[in-house]
Amino acid sequence: RQLGKEMYAMMFLPRAGGTGMWGYEPRDVRAPPKDGLEALLHDAGVTTGFLDLRRLPIDHWLGRPQVASPIAHQPMRTAWPESFDGVIYIDQMVPSTAVSEPRP
Repeated sequence: RQLGKEMYAMMFLPRAGGTGMWGYEPRDVRAPPKDGLEALLHDAGVTTGFLDLRRLPIDHWLGRPQVASPIAHQPMRTAWPESFDGVIYIDQMVPSTAVSEPRP
């Protein structure tokens, strides 16, 4: 509340691919629900995109409860603009990998 409009909370939504931190075994992204926000973006042809929820008109349909899986790839339904200001969508996510070997 102290930061007000200076704060911008993002959610990241992958539709498929892999996830994992460098140095750990990668795992597959759990498939999102067919009626979820990820499927909507995929079906619209988006491969990588940004959706600004903060600037939606007050009565926009994306302001109503939608299914998405932003936390541990677990589907949940809520009015996302009440929790996040924007969405980064990645159709095919890849796990983190090292660019080169770490220096000693």
